[in-house]
Amino acid sequence: MTDVENPASSTPPSGSDSDADASDIESFEKRPMLSAFDSISSSSPPSSTLLAAIKSSQLVKACCLSHGCRCERVGSSRIWNTAIYRSHKLCITGPHFPATVFITIFIIAATYFFGFVAPMTTGAAIASKAAGNPAPSHALHTLICITFSILCNVLLYMTACIDPGIVKGPTSLPPAVANDPALRRTWRFCDKCQIYQGPKTAHCSDCKVCIDELDHHCPWMSKCVGKKNMIWFKYFNLSWVVYFAYVIIALFYN
Repeated sequence: MTDVENPASSTPPSGSDSDADASDIESFEKRPMLSAFDSISSSSPPSSTLLAAIKSSQLVKACCLSHGCRCERVGSSRIWNTAIYRSHKLCITGPHFPATVFITIFIIAATYFFGFVAPMTTGAAIASKAAGNPAPSHALHTLICITFSILCNVLLYMTACIDPGIVKGPTSLPPAVANDPALRRTWRFCDKCQIYQGPKTAHCSDCKVCIDELDHHCPWMSKCVGKKNMIWFKYFNLSWVVYFAYVIIALFYN
């Protein structure tokens, strides 16, 4: 593994306002994340030195500070709501989230075609139209397609918006591991995250974090597939396979 990329430390400017800026920086670094951001959004604008300190702070990793964004970052993933993430491990998306949005659009477009357009081009519909009879109803088929579409999208975003199993420690070997030579050989040190990896933990260069039971990085899910979102990934794949099989069989027999 390559060397760790440590964030650059901020240096207070020299001049008459350096003491004030230094006190702002010191008070910021002692505050939790939300209170620090609340101070930014107050009526008095922060100094440029304070903003630079926020951007380079090792205590807070946030994105788009110049645009007033309150999102926290873990590696290259973005936490959209810190409270929900801490309580339910949700509202975190990976670096390839536009690909997930593309999958959503594709599912909706496929549902429109298979549920509304394709039934009107089946043999039964063409024969009814040629005989001057009203086209047969496909309301049930359309409802089933819409239901599958909603199910696929829910499972897609459960996979894409849940913590895949990000590991943030330990920074030293647990005593039980350190005292067991056989068990110690199964642990590795990640010089990027500066933590020890368990036997099933691996580092993802795309997400820039270590993942517990990492299976692979899936750009369509926008993130890694690991211990905590593997079950949702399997459900999503099962749902779209059953959906595709249904529409093929339904249209073939009509």
